[in-house]
Amino acid sequence: MLKMIVAISACLMALVAAAAGPPASEQFRQLLEEHWRAAEREQVFFRTDPDSYRLNGRLAEVSAEARSRRQAFNESVLGRLDQIDETALHGQERVSYRLFRYEREAERESYRYPVHLFPFTSLFGYHSYFAEAPAKMAFNTPEDYERYLVSLGDFPRYNREHIQLLEEAVALGYTQYCASMEGYEVTISNQLVERPEVLGQLEPLRLVVRTDVVAVELLGNLGHVLVDQPADDLTVFEDERDLVASDLEHGAAAFAAGGLIAEAGIEEAGIVHAEFAD
Repeated sequence: MLKMIVAISACLMALVAAAAGPPASEQFRQLLEEHWRAAEREQVFFRTDPDSYRLNGRLAEVSAEARSRRQAFNESVLGRLDQIDETALHGQERVSYRLFRYEREAERESYRYPVHLFPFTSLFGYHSYFAEAPAKMAFNTPEDYERYLVSLGDFPRYNREHIQLLEEAVALGYTQYCASMEGYEVTISNQLVERPEVLGQLEPLRLVVRTDVVAVELLGNLGHVLVDQPADDLTVFEDERDLVASDLEHGAAAFAAGGLIAEAGIEEAGIVHAEFAD
């Protein structure tokens, strides 16, 4: 009888634990991961220092629909935070919980104000962040360049959406404080050059071509040294010669790819230049 009671009690405890769901720590970790994935997908990081802005594929959407979508998601995050038992969190987790909640509540408040209708001043703006971003970015893989080209190609849509915000502000009767707009035209005229090829946005593309030219020349010279040496004097193993041959092939392919990327980049930069001109 006693064994039966113990077994029943154990089953009941297991059922209660299952009904309670995962521990608070696990719930919070999952929520943080989901929020980060959403921020990366939206390409909008609330309260992130604008100077850390980077181009990473398709640019953010700033339409009314996108803003409503982000607001609804933030509300869902706050709802899930309410369901997490803060007292079950300890140490750094509790600190993170409180900071994260504070940020989400601050984001909730931000939707009450029309700050999105004022996307630039004489000191900064969406256009200057875009123009200056390439100088702060690392380009280490082909994927880095592919995402960058997507960003360049998406700028016209991104620019139009911001222009629509400005038009909405005018229609609603909003005006910008005059002093904050003095000299704003310089942030645009700096991007108006006679030839798009000299734009700063193309520097990463020029860099990959220059780098690959040097790599091909160096590998080519090394390859000639190995090939020209008599067999008895070779100081490298056979597999190393194969490796050099492979590197030569890769370098030549990279150089060719760099040329294609630069050509595509010039075309995309021309589109960006036209947007600034308009």
